[in-house]
Amino acid sequence: MTMPRAAALGIGSMVGAGIFALLGEVGAVAGASVWIAFAIGGVVALLNGYSYSRFGARYPSVGGPVDYLTRGYGEGVFAGGLSIFYYASGVIGMAMVARAFGSYAATLFGLSTSSSLTTGSFAAAIVIGLMVLNASGSTSVGKAEFVIVGAKLTILAIFVVGGAFGVSSTLLRGELTVSSPSSVLAAAGFAFFAYTGFGVITNAAAEMPDPKRDLPRALMTAIALVIVLYIAIALIAFGSLSVSEILKDKDTALAVAAEPFFGRLGFTVMAIAAVLSTASAINATLYGSTNISYVLAKRGELPDEFDRRSWHGAPEGLYLTAAMVLVLATVLDLSQVASLGGLAALLVYIAVAVGHLRLTHETGARPWLLWSAIVATAGTALAFVVRMATDQPFVLVLGLVVIGSAFGGEALLQRRTGRVIRSDASIRG
Repeated sequence: MTMPRAAALGIGSMVGAGIFALLGEVGAVAGASVWIAFAIGGVVALLNGYSYSRFGARYPSVGGPVDYLTRGYGEGVFAGGLSIFYYASGVIGMAMVARAFGSYAATLFGLSTSSSLTTGSFAAAIVIGLMVLNASGSTSVGKAEFVIVGAKLTILAIFVVGGAFGVSSTLLRGELTVSSPSSVLAAAGFAFFAYTGFGVITNAAAEMPDPKRDLPRALMTAIALVIVLYIAIALIAFGSLSVSEILKDKDTALAVAAEPFFGRLGFTVMAIAAVLSTASAINATLYGSTNISYVLAKRGELPDEFDRRSWHGAPEGLYLTAAMVLVLATVLDLSQVASLGGLAALLVYIAVAVGHLRLTHETGARPWLLWSAIVATAGTALAFVVRMATDQPFVLVLGLVVIGSAFGGEALLQRRTGRVIRSDASIRG
């Protein structure tokens, strides 16, 4: 797993369903100041990326964040519960992205997206296909991600460059005016979800030739490139169409924004980009989640089946994780749980940064940067929760239930099995 491939893995995970599904959602909260919300979310991602890079460089492990949690908080229910919650959020997030893939794929084939059977079938097909790819090993995953990321970034770059010629000076001036700082801050909580995939890069640290050098470079490169891309996309989209025009079809906001300059062809091309983006996001996240489940099983936080080797020598956790994604993506409507993954990520990132403060003497991280990450992420999480309490109270309650189940299940597992959870950076896939 070379530095460019690891960076591509992170870009592929970040530039997934997030920008396509969340552009309209962020616009509904921030108005024309969407680019500012994405800039704030990007800064929060960079600060957390610093924490992750220092942790990963010192403790290269396929477990990534779940290993950092145990190192920061010791062996116990707290770190274990957070780890299970993190893994569960990844499964839910993949199912949501798979469902988005199904909708965009149905559009490309001229089929109805209102049919659950149609979208569910496409979702199942992509999960199965990428499961087989991941079974071939990290080299295949990295190569595939590099190709897919290159293709979709080319399409998005064409949108940015071509769309710039259709930007309205009047709309652009509106984008540069912040009408409601509180709304922009709340929108940043949603925008941050589009960056949360960068953590998957840390899961590849154990397979890097020189993680101390390559991991920080891959993380910072991936996040910085995505920040520039997201800001440019937001400026072009909301500089080409008014907020009200985009929000009429906010679920396909980016494709709608491509029509003024590119016509109907633009909508189709952006739908293709969405298919590529969602596919690569599933590919990257499935790779990371498999490594996480393997480490959790090795440490006694998941059943032994998750670390057994089977077809192609891949851990059974790959097939079990894919199976759970398949079930969720084909039988549930996941629109309301889109925010659940973002909430889980924010909580885990805060926990990782707080735990990191205890180990700065080992990682060499600067405490003031970690405190900056904690404050910025906590502020974003607060704005995110306040908005959820107003608009999606059910999702907030569901999040609390999932958290309670993760900690309760972990406590029960430790009591029944008597296993000792350990942090082991030598565990490798």
